[in-house]
Amino acid sequence: MLYLSPTYKGNELLSVDVNPEIREFVTDSFTKPTAGDLNLKDFYNEVCNKPPASMENETEEDADPEIESELQFETMLEEQPLKSATEVVAGIERPKTYIQDFFNGLKSKTTISRYCMQQLLIRVYSRVVSTRSRELRRYKAFTAEVYGELLPSFVSEVMTKVDFKPNQKFYDLGSGVGNTSFQAAIEFGAAFSGGCELMEHASRLTAIQKLVLDKHLKIFGLKPLNLRFALAQSFVNNPVVKNDVLDCDVLIVNNYLFDMKLNFEVGRLLHGLRPGTKIISLKNFITPRYKSTGDNTVFDYLEVEKHEMSDFFSVSWTANKVPYYISTVMPTIRDQYL
Repeated sequence: MLYLSPTYKGNELLSVDVNPEIREFVTDSFTKPTAGDLNLKDFYNEVCNKPPASMENETEEDADPEIESELQFETMLEEQPLKSATEVVAGIERPKTYIQDFFNGLKSKTTISRYCMQQLLIRVYSRVVSTRSRELRRYKAFTAEVYGELLPSFVSEVMTKVDFKPNQKFYDLGSGVGNTSFQAAIEFGAAFSGGCELMEHASRLTAIQKLVLDKHLKIFGLKPLNLRFALAQSFVNNPVVKNDVLDCDVLIVNNYLFDMKLNFEVGRLLHGLRPGTKIISLKNFITPRYKSTGDNTVFDYLEVEKHEMSDFFSVSWTANKVPYYISTVMPTIRDQYL
């Protein structure tokens, strides 16, 4: 990344290891990429976006992409004298207009790909969570405190399935290190994205990730995210969390290991959700032969659909495709529960 940096000073850091913590986890068999692997010529050509004039009159059959790429780069260098030796990067001369073209390209962007957004999230995660993940594995087995992550492919699929819109609000009950809330905000443009997490270490990592992500967004000229977390606290009998969730349009509840008592508390917390609100869960809140008991829970109003992930490796605890449930809040108690 430093080789591709639009700042000259960035290249002065090439002799400095900027990832010392991550490097501790690298094995001896790790193969370090070389400067030749960067394909800098192709990168510069794409950034500067100056195809040779000779290509304009050629048909697709006549053009040889590999030869034309070489000609394009050589022509560009001949037309643009170098300012200094610092524009020679990894043995390749950098075009004079590269810096201006780089930022002009960013300014002209009106959309950002899903892949780009997920890479940004992974970049932050790898620097904050991956190097401090040991404490996340300290839990009592088969309890609600077991740490498990919903991976980016899961969030992308389910949020697309519920047709999430940028003017809608999102909340994650049991948000862990904040990944799903960050993804809802940055990938889907949530007007508000929040989460509640009980574990102290996961809460600390959420706060750190938010700080680092804010800095990355500022660097790329992206708008700050409207995030709010209830950290190191339970959602049970929590009026602040209840106020936030009742104002949301889509919620995720990873209740894979919730016991009956905790599931009941979720139902109480969500009682009062607006009709049309979607609740995504890993287990069905509605048990077989469920009947309304008048306990003021959201369960009496839920219309449930079962789905299965289309991808493998969508959650951290298994490589298999996992089922999930989308519950829609209806205006009245469902007849089948009476």
